[in-house]
Order: sequence, then C-alpha cells, then structure tokens
Amino acid sequence: MHVYFSTIASLLVLAGICVAGGCENPASFKKCLAQTRAEVNICGINMTCKCLRQENVVRCYEKCGDDSYYRRLKLGEKGQQQIFCSQKQPGESEDMPIIGSEGGP
Repeated sequence: MHVYFSTIASLLVLAGICVAGGCENPASFKKCLAQTRAEVNICGINMTCKCLRQENVVRCYEKCGDDSYYRRLKLGEKGQQQIFCSQKQPGESEDMPIIGSEGGP
C-alpha cells in the first residue's frame, strides 16, 4: 500500500513539473497559435491589421509561465509585432479583409 501511495505522489509531482515547465494546456496553446497566426496571415500586406493581430499571437504565451523556452518564443513574437507596427501606413484599415473581396473580373 505504501508503494501505491508513493507512486501516486511521484506522478503528481511530475505532473506539477510538466505544467510549470511549459504551457498549462499544450493543445490549447497550439490551437491559439494556429488561429491567431491565421488571422495575421489574412491581413495580407496591411501592416496596421498585422500589428493589431500579432498582439493576439503574443497573448497565446501568457499561460506559459516563466519557462525560458517560451519566454524566448514570446520575445520573438513581440519583435515581429514591432516590425509590423513600424510599417503601418496612415489610413490603413484595422479590420481584416474579407476573403474574396480583393476584386476581380
């Protein structure tokens, strides 16, 4: 019986280490990145739109704690946002374009 409780305690400690060492919910984190990066891509060449949408990508990292790996990734995403924001053009819409509205014949 002692071995059983000891094993459970060890598993709980390991589970705590895994959560502390990365993002709280890896599946949710990956989904957040996929969705927010898709929004950035939809902006096309509109840097005002990209600047605003990139902030959502950065927010995906908020539940990753102090893990140094995720902090570095977050810094990279913030750097990308700074690039987008530095290239904003006066009068650009903040809205994402409607797919298929680019015009045509």
